[in-house]
Amino acid sequence: MNRCNAHTEKYQRLATIGKGSFGTANLVRRKADGVTLVIKRVEVAGMTDVQRKSAMQEVSILAELSHPNVIGYK
Repeated sequence: MNRCNAHTEKYQRLATIGKGSFGTANLVRRKADGVTLVIKRVEVAGMTDVQRKSAMQEVSILAELSHPNVIGYK
């Protein structure tokens, strides 16, 4: 099973809340406990090395942030 199918099984997509050049942000509900979350999906297959590096830097920064006005990263 690929990762996309795993997410489909664990989450119910409620709405697309944002779209950008490289991906989409979806509002989802985790089926196990009903918690509402946002999943950001980024398509890296068509990215240049520079774009891919930038996307990975964003992931690193989100993983380290801890602030009440910033959504947590998991």
